Amino acid sequence: MAIKSILVPFYSHEDSVALRTALSLVRQYDAHLEALNVTPDLHESLLAYSGGFFWPSDYPDQIIGDLKSECQRKMDDARSLFIRIADDMKVDIAEADENPDYPSAKFISLEGKPAREFAIRARLADLVVINRSFGKDDKGYGMVETALF
Repeated sequence: MAIKSILVPFYSHEDSVALRTALSLVRQYDAHLEALNVTPDLHESLLAYSGGFFWPSDYPDQIIGDLKSECQRKMDDARSLFIRIADDMKVDIAEADENPDYPSAKFISLEGKPAREFAIRARLADLVVINRSFGKDDKGYGMVETALF
């Protein structure tokens, strides 16, 4: 089986080793990489966190607005880092709707349940590269563990 599509979850500099490894494989196999960044659905998360508690009418909108701004900032930072690393490794960045026949990569940002979105995309990829962490507070590893096991 030829390796033509590679998936890597990518959120921050902590995932840089996995991204660099995946980009090396992209060049070796003339493959295409998707760096996946999933932002949680904040309305759903807030409702689950509140346990059904009734908030004052404008309070959730304020919280959600602040959280969305922070999530957007983190996603923008991850996208910028992705572009820098792909440029350093001399891998072309593809447009969102194309998968060229030469080594290429694209950054995909979605909103949803990170474990679910990752699992859906992982089923379609020939290879998944995951950053392995041994830290107790590593939420990304928990997400991958949820998606794969």
